[in-house]
This record gives sequence, C-alpha cells and structure tokens, in this order.
Amino acid sequence: MSKVFSRLTIKCPKCGSLTNYDTSNKSRPFCSERCKNNDIVAWAEESYGIPGPSVEDNLNSPRWAEDLLDDEI
Repeated sequence: MSKVFSRLTIKCPKCGSLTNYDTSNKSRPFCSERCKNNDIVAWAEESYGIPGPSVEDNLNSPRWAEDLLDDEI
C-alpha cells in the first residue's frame, strides 16, 4: 500500500504566483530563488518593518532605564 500525499499550493509572498509548498521546492515559501533573494534584499534595505516604536525611540525614552532596572530585580 503506498501513501498518497497531497501537495499544498500557496501564493508566493513576493510575487503572488502559485507555488508548491513541499520539499521539491527548495525556495519555499517563495516560488523561485529570485523571489527569495528579492525578499532578503527588501529586508536588508529596511523596506519592510515591524509596527511599533523604533529602537532609537526606545533608547531615548526615560522609561527605558526604568524598564531595564525593573527587569534586573
């Protein structure tokens, strides 16, 4: 008896084309090495961001020192 595995098809997070999400796709979750590399470049160029205050804002905040001291206790 052989096992049957269904392939999961997803949209590439970079270009939106459909791609297989399995071990045959070495670039998963991207459709290609090109999309994978373009995504890495976008992160490096800070094209993407995580919502919230920046690191600089946190370091310049008077609460930063208080929070640090509270964590050490």
